[in-house]
Amino acid sequence: MKKSYFIICFIFFAKLIHAQSPIIDYTFLAVPPDVVVYKVVEQPDGKILLGGSFSNYAGSGKNNLVRLNHDGTIDAGFNTGGSGPDFMVRDIALMSDGRIIIGGLFATYNSSACYFVARLLADGSFDNTFNIPSGVINGAVLAIDLHTGDKVLAAGEFFTCYGHSQPHITRFNYDGSLDTTFNIGTGFNMNVYDLLVLPDSRILVSGKFNSFNGFTCGNIALLSSGGPYDPTMNNSPGFSGMSISTAYDMELQPDGKIIVAGDFNYHNGQLITGIARLNVDGTRDLGFTPPFYPYAIVKALAIQTDNKILAGGEFTSAMYNVGIVGPNRIARLNTSGSIDNAFAAGVGIPSASAFINDITIESDNKILIGGLFDSFDTETMYQQIIRLNENATSIIESNSLIDKIDFYPNPTDGKLFIENPFVGNIEAELIIFSAIGQKIIEKNISFETGSTFHLDTKLLPGIYFVLLQKDGGFVSEKLIVK
Repeated sequence: MKKSYFIICFIFFAKLIHAQSPIIDYTFLAVPPDVVVYKVVEQPDGKILLGGSFSNYAGSGKNNLVRLNHDGTIDAGFNTGGSGPDFMVRDIALMSDGRIIIGGLFATYNSSACYFVARLLADGSFDNTFNIPSGVINGAVLAIDLHTGDKVLAAGEFFTCYGHSQPHITRFNYDGSLDTTFNIGTGFNMNVYDLLVLPDSRILVSGKFNSFNGFTCGNIALLSSGGPYDPTMNNSPGFSGMSISTAYDMELQPDGKIIVAGDFNYHNGQLITGIARLNVDGTRDLGFTPPFYPYAIVKALAIQTDNKILAGGEFTSAMYNVGIVGPNRIARLNTSGSIDNAFAAGVGIPSASAFINDITIESDNKILIGGLFDSFDTETMYQQIIRLNENATSIIESNSLIDKIDFYPNPTDGKLFIENPFVGNIEAELIIFSAIGQKIIEKNISFETGSTFHLDTKLLPGIYFVLLQKDGGFVSEKLIVK
């Protein structure tokens, strides 16, 4: 009997999930951070690092950097007792020994001085063997990557470092001192937004610049391992736009070709908007035709195991080419650049001021998205961070006696007030499931006309599904516990 009841509850739970947007992974229990997420990184153990501009995440006291378990719950063992960086984190890199490099615009970590770049131990505590003193960098670090010998590449808005001219890119030694052997000459003339170290240790750089050390390179440049310009990639004049163009993100395909995302409309004078694929010599791959109309801005990329490309940014459904229908701020492209209509993202992220900053493909092929948004398709529960299934599952209609359950407050942190949705005096069964289908609360409750049932939930922070059933039918609503 218990086994049968569990199967029935599982079916009810499946209906709860699939009555919602089927592309969303409702097993992901992350509490929405305030403000914005800039970077999402999956560690080898499946845990997830979030960097951005947010405070006191989920009441943990942690600011701007947090680690989540795979299910989205907060990892209480990360940076125990510490508050983290005092201002925004823009990029994160993982070392092979489990330590973590962060870059951004912070001046302290757990109140220890560190300027715009810090190295953390595997448990999130501050690694004081890597020291960059206060004031030695004169602008934000927007991108970091590991280089040969565990040296750290940093790039961004700055143009001096340790008193040396280092226009928008520099390299630090293992202890955080300036690597004076990294020879960039006059460097870049404008900001750098992304770094990509190639397997042979050469460095791909993208940003707002159009020159490096006197060489013309529109938004993309290839540097040799030691820093000088590598002319084997000729990107002159490269990308350009209606005004100033920018390349925000790059991804390296398995075949060595480079996907570039940004705010641009041309490459070497030929029309192409938002996303392009380059050959290793800097020429554009003419076999890749993106679906975007001018003014579409793409800021984040990820390549799936089937080589399909996820693109996110600030573009809307009105910024696709004539005859192409696509979602807001997120799209999946086939290897040819055409839009993949099998990616059932609904309307995507419709909010007028929303954008996506980062996309990560997890080891189980699920998709993590970070940015600034307050809804996805019709779902308003996930904000700034969401996980999507690789493909949408089929929709199963709910079996509802009534339209909805009215309860408040939602989000809650204690008592839940459930209003009587029925006519007259009634008894019903109340069941609350966790987002992974575990039954947390089950009890019979009694309503009278116009009455409200008070429930002291004592639930841990997370996402839950509240189910009310009677006479073989049920209705459900989602609940957030802070």
